[in-house]
Amino acid sequence: MFCLLQYFQVIGSKADLFAVTGTWVNPNVTAMYLVMVLPFVLYFLMKGNKMVRIIALATLCSICLVLILLKCRTAFIGVIIVLTIVAAYQFNFFSVFKSVITTIKGWLLILIAISAIIVVGVLLYNSKASSTHGRQLIWKICLQMVAKKPLIGSGYGQFEHDYNLAQAQYFKQGTTTKQEVANADYVKMAYNEFLENTVEGGVIGLLLFTAFLVSLLIGVPKINNSPKNEMQAFYPFAFAGIACFVVMGFFNFTVQAIPVMVLFL
Repeated sequence: MFCLLQYFQVIGSKADLFAVTGTWVNPNVTAMYLVMVLPFVLYFLMKGNKMVRIIALATLCSICLVLILLKCRTAFIGVIIVLTIVAAYQFNFFSVFKSVITTIKGWLLILIAISAIIVVGVLLYNSKASSTHGRQLIWKICLQMVAKKPLIGSGYGQFEHDYNLAQAQYFKQGTTTKQEVANADYVKMAYNEFLENTVEGGVIGLLLFTAFLVSLLIGVPKINNSPKNEMQAFYPFAFAGIACFVVMGFFNFTVQAIPVMVLFL
């Protein structure tokens, strides 16, 4: 509702560059939070009574509308992850996939699906070209920082300080392109949680961070819809929420986006 009121200019935006941001200055925070809410909404849409399903459907439609207004590419990727995982569990896509790959039509469908993913990826990449190029510069400098301290990193909480010094040093070398100069800025995070963990904690930090996330994604129980295992039916939805958090972490700051991180925990 807050985002919709911003769109109709009843409430002012929190940032000059964005018409709709939600309650945070950066619209990405609101968008990623709403994506993390999606598994709950889908659960009630599929498992609730009639009234609950009506409310869940209205909530789902409003979230999808607001995500379009927020224009966060990371959130769009997160939505695809959530919907794919929930659909895979609910409609037993794994068994269907096994039977599909044995036919020519099945392989044709797989090729069409892969082509669609590539097209969507290209569209997302080009939708905000300056933002994309800016992150490429950040990741490039981050990799240079990792190369200097690969084992233990520069220390947790030091990213903002060390990165901007490294960026300044990179520009002093005189090897920058016009595109890099145009998209450079004061940087507070790496827009990639795995890369930021590697910069601050080195390979050891990356392994610990990755191991923690992987431990949450393995051993998910199979769905059992018997009355005694009602809570077990929620596992795939929780799995979808964790998986989308992990994937969004490759393209944005999910840990430092406080509402997103709190909901993940």
